Amino acid sequence: RRQAEDKLKETTAFLDDIIENSQDCIVVSNIKGYLTRVNKYFLELLGYKKEEVLGKHISEFTPLAEGTYESVTGKFVEINKKYFNDVMEKMSQMVEVGKLTNWMFHLVRKDGKLVPVEHNTTYLYNEKGERVGAVGTLRDITERVRSENILRETKAFLDNIIESSLDCVIVTDGGGCLTRVNRYFLELLGYKEEEVLG
Repeated sequence: RRQAEDKLKETTAFLDDIIENSQDCIVVSNIKGYLTRVNKYFLELLGYKKEEVLGKHISEFTPLAEGTYESVTGKFVEINKKYFNDVMEKMSQMVEVGKLTNWMFHLVRKDGKLVPVEHNTTYLYNEKGERVGAVGTLRDITERVRSENILRETKAFLDNIIESSLDCVIVTDGGGCLTRVNRYFLELLGYKEEEVLG
């Protein structure tokens, strides 16, 4: 019995170590969505202490009203009806399928800024097969979103240069067929874009 108890303590300590040192947020809730456990990274990411989080509903750490929010990416994010409709759709999917994978949404830090995260969650079941809670991993994707923003801005900047050029700019595929032309090319030759592409 002593050996079994020692083995259980050892296993529990090992699992606790894995949860606490994960580079993703790990959150556990009861079946109604109230948090029963969070790891160190979740607290660090959002700027809370454990006692400020446990017992709260997970939705309290997400945007609750429409509006424009500052993001940790350095941009502003519009939270609107479409966002909330997506949340409702994902919650319905969770109930129906029992899990969610690779869902991108936002958490709200203690200072009010939004953190973009990728969310994976699944229900927890008891020995009777009844749903008793849920466990989720939340990955901070701030750097990925920043990179995507820079890429979009760079593309828009280059598109503007191409379209504003007073020289004809054409892009072709390997066979010489036109895949892109600028406005000046079309004006010079009197064509519409759909008449020349391809």
